[in-house]
Amino acid sequence: MIGKKIQDALLELSSIKPNTNVIDSMINDLLQILAKKRIIIYPAGYLGRTLEKTLSAHGIETEYFIDRDANEIKKIKDIPVLEPQRLDEFSGDSVVFVSANLNAMVEQLSGVARRHNNKLTILNGFEANRLLKYPLCLKKLMNHAPFDIIECENCGFERHGCPLCMAYLKRTAGATTCENDWRSPSFTWFGYIVGQACTLKCIHCCEAIPFLKSHKFVPKDVIISDVQKVAASSRFLTFVELIGGEPFMHPDFKALVEELLEIKNIGYIKSFTNGTIVPDKGLCQVLKNPRFMLQVSNYEKQATGKLLDNIYATRKILKDEDVKYIFTEHFEWQDFSSFDLHNTEEGKLKTVFNACPLRNCNRLYSGILYRCPHQYAGIELGKLKKRAVESVDVHGHQEKDLADALEAFEHVNYIDACRYCSMPFDAPVVPAGIQLIQKEEV
Repeated sequence: MIGKKIQDALLELSSIKPNTNVIDSMINDLLQILAKKRIIIYPAGYLGRTLEKTLSAHGIETEYFIDRDANEIKKIKDIPVLEPQRLDEFSGDSVVFVSANLNAMVEQLSGVARRHNNKLTILNGFEANRLLKYPLCLKKLMNHAPFDIIECENCGFERHGCPLCMAYLKRTAGATTCENDWRSPSFTWFGYIVGQACTLKCIHCCEAIPFLKSHKFVPKDVIISDVQKVAASSRFLTFVELIGGEPFMHPDFKALVEELLEIKNIGYIKSFTNGTIVPDKGLCQVLKNPRFMLQVSNYEKQATGKLLDNIYATRKILKDEDVKYIFTEHFEWQDFSSFDLHNTEEGKLKTVFNACPLRNCNRLYSGILYRCPHQYAGIELGKLKKRAVESVDVHGHQEKDLADALEAFEHVNYIDACRYCSMPFDAPVVPAGIQLIQKEEV
């Protein structure tokens, strides 16, 4: 029953014009129910602690955290942390919020909880947090208070959207609207591959960096010009990602970020790093900009020697300089690095394209826009052909024509690269970040 209330409220929240009064009523009903329950959050990671903070803001206190590392954590604030087997001690008036951002992980942890106690009400804590944050964020928006875009990302903004975060981003970016707007309404984000060099050699790299013949950086001025042009041809870019290789290797990375942050009509700039290039204090000051999001991927198990030392040093300086970032564990990847012919029938191509989580992972490299990293890698390796509509030559279009090209690009039914890709159904799961050198030594 409680889960149904959350789902109904989230459905209203994700509508084109959500009704605030309806959402408020649903949230109040939910809070009245939770006030009579014992609240347990599982596990005790960042998302779980975020949910505890959100519940507390509504006057709902968490009684316990559950985590397999309970003996090490012991307490979060004054809240005890228990091992999962202790769930069998709780009665049916307890609610367990499973806080993970991947549905597979939510299902897995929910299964663990049910094995220990099948009388408990088990809810998706990630979804509950999204819902319960809404009135808190609405108040911030109305008071012109700043949003923390990392909190918004951890709340699911990039995957699920949020009208409040979008309104905040458009306001801070100075987005404009006009009658008869010719700019593309559908093209809303992309990743710019700033260079093809990396400190690591991941066998299953989706950009195929270890297997490229050359490892060039795109000049800063070209990147800025390309992003400006795409931004001018789009009604609003929610964000622009900086991708490599390793973006921090770019010789003008600091200046690049500074200039990108000056471009209007972009909500925020986001960059990934593997942590092996240690940022200096000057770069850290730029990374602290509220319209910049940093995502650090965890390669501590794959790196050795100096590279591993650098990863530790990067995390230390980010902490010392108070740079907020998202830490991505990278538990496992899917291997779609092969370019063997995989799909031929049109119906199957449409099906795999619509189901593929990478279908909107647009990649722009040196003026050419690709629909996904597999397409980009295949063309760069000479294994796939560049085809009209499926890729866009940014340099070859004026802004209005580029807007039309972007709109057509966003509405393809599938791309030729889908014929030569095993995503999303048949790509095998592999350990993340296996290094090429390990394969050669076997």
